[in-house]
Amino acid sequence: MGGRGLEQRRPRTVVIGTNWLGDTIMSLPALAALREHLRGDEIHVEAPRPLGVLIRLAIPVDGILERDERLSTARRIRRLRQGGYDRAVLFPNSFRAAWIAWCAHIPRRCGYAGQWRGWLLSDPVRRAKPSQGMHHSESYLEIVRSLGWSGSRPPRVRLTIREESLRWAREVVGDEARAGPLVGLCPGAAYGPAKRWGASRFVEVASALRDRHGARIMLMGSAQEAGFIRGMAATLDRGVLDMSGRTDSEQLAALLALCDLVISNDSGAMHLAALLGTPVVALFGSTDPSATAPMGPHRIVKASVQCSPCLKRKCLDGSYRCLEAITPAHVLAAAEAMLKEAVSRQGSPP
Repeated sequence: MGGRGLEQRRPRTVVIGTNWLGDTIMSLPALAALREHLRGDEIHVEAPRPLGVLIRLAIPVDGILERDERLSTARRIRRLRQGGYDRAVLFPNSFRAAWIAWCAHIPRRCGYAGQWRGWLLSDPVRRAKPSQGMHHSESYLEIVRSLGWSGSRPPRVRLTIREESLRWAREVVGDEARAGPLVGLCPGAAYGPAKRWGASRFVEVASALRDRHGARIMLMGSAQEAGFIRGMAATLDRGVLDMSGRTDSEQLAALLALCDLVISNDSGAMHLAALLGTPVVALFGSTDPSATAPMGPHRIVKASVQCSPCLKRKCLDGSYRCLEAITPAHVLAAAEAMLKEAVSRQGSPP
């Protein structure tokens, strides 16, 4: 008689991940801390498929539960219930995320208690006051600290891109890019127009970098942004590679990793480039860099206007003065400074 073959089941934790690339990147240190803290648990992450791919490249999780807009709330609840999870860690602040975990009968449910959802959580986390200027990555870490993680510094996260994707990116970029710096431009932002600096101004900066430094320009963006980016490519005409709407999440990461510099709005691409260690010039309009600055080498370009940060998707009076006040000269100066720093690092002895 005995229990041979009756192995004790490992505790199971599911992390409800965010819907946006930038938020997912900023949550990775917390996910790494959770993996470190719950060494004996199976850890699964529920996330949109493109983001799940990147999570797997960064954190050794046991599984990804893919979701998209076609997956109904009822099906999400049923899948989580069938997973037999002991704990749910909620990175989104939405009522829906907590409701789904509660309906799935997951015994422990940990997350921030706002959005009228405190009663749905077994382990509510008290949110720090916004005036404290906490970066979103630290905000996610606070959730993991509430579970007992005691690390004083965020775990270092490294995205390991597969060789096949890097090989594809090198073939796309080509050897001629090495004649001068490869500068990536990310002129989109899914959040809304209050995050998007003018396309014509991106073109002006790109033209100057090409003329002064022999830079080759690579344009990147989503399929929804490809239309206006094609117009930018046509204006630049020569020495430009338009990859908008032509990459999956890992291919985008591979291209960003090859860049010597990325100039980007406050967007998911900005966060991804910085995570890869690529220097970033980050343009901020309505949002707050103290909360969402890239987690890697960067320079912030932000105008000092009284109404910013308002955190709005669209300007309430239509002026977009926070973006209009950022001139091409400001961005060009930051870009040239970062390129100079990169050259100095390359020339310094090991």
